[in-house]
Amino acid sequence: MYIFSHVHTRLRNGLAGLALMAGASVGCPSEEQGAVAGLVRRLSTTLVFTVGPLLGTYLLFVDGALPYWFCLCGVNFFFVLFTFR
Repeated sequence: MYIFSHVHTRLRNGLAGLALMAGASVGCPSEEQGAVAGLVRRLSTTLVFTVGPLLGTYLLFVDGALPYWFCLCGVNFFFVLFTFR
């Protein structure tokens, strides 16, 4: 289960990250694209390195497999949300 969820999450993160950056770039005027791309990248990196470990540690204490299930379901949810709008 661990290997499947890890590989699946990495694949979905790669696709969702590209879609997020492309959507942010297309959704703003051309003179603001650099600023928007920097803001999205900084915000996503901040969330990954601060909220992720705190949430993962809490879920690990609740149940050993819960962080992997949460990540698998969460990434799928956001992938579908951003891809099929």
